[in-house]
Amino acid sequence: MEDVRTSLRAAASLLAYELRQVSAAGGDLYSIGTSTIALRSVRGSGIVCAIHGSAPRFGLSGTTGDFDKTANDSALVFEAGGSGVEDDTWVIAKVKDTWLTGGGVDNCTWGTSSDITVEVDTAAYSGVQVGAPFRGFRRVEYALYSDGDRYWLGRKIGAAASYEKLTGPLSQPSDSGLVFVYYDQAGNVTANPAEVRFVDIILRGESYGMVPGLSGPRVQEDSLTLRVSLRG
Repeated sequence: MEDVRTSLRAAASLLAYELRQVSAAGGDLYSIGTSTIALRSVRGSGIVCAIHGSAPRFGLSGTTGDFDKTANDSALVFEAGGSGVEDDTWVIAKVKDTWLTGGGVDNCTWGTSSDITVEVDTAAYSGVQVGAPFRGFRRVEYALYSDGDRYWLGRKIGAAASYEKLTGPLSQPSDSGLVFVYYDQAGNVTANPAEVRFVDIILRGESYGMVPGLSGPRVQEDSLTLRVSLRG
């Protein structure tokens, strides 16, 4: 029984962590389904403290998490427009390179050393200013998937062709192994990714092996349900 509860807690913690960082209105949900969800998974964040003079390179301070430069890594950089909020936007670009030292942006505008320098592959950054938030992310898809005769919580990063096994086993789809229910701000069920504000995560797990029972060995089951509020 303990292995079932451990698997359920692990799955719930991971999914809740991802969803709490998501802004549906900001386009962080790519697609939503009954037992699958694709989203922007934040890898790291920081504040732009210096900007290279001729290249799209940003020195960052106050960083958390990791900034990688694989084919799956992208960035969101806030670009302020005029005095109003209607012309503000987020520049989306692939991460081209990173430097812990060097890269032409070693120091922050206020004189301290930057934590890291990140270069992106876009020239559309002229409106980015010192003090702008910077987020590194990957496209990640989570789903209930079959590996032989058992079901698991799986993950695809970027354009991966197959799922990476994370935890389980979970019950089959007909027995609600993994179910997402999406709600808008008014509490109504919605199928529109841009309207999602709350998500119910329903998990039902199974023991990996058979456990003793009054009528003989059987698979032990347990379930867990939680509601997660999105970032905005």
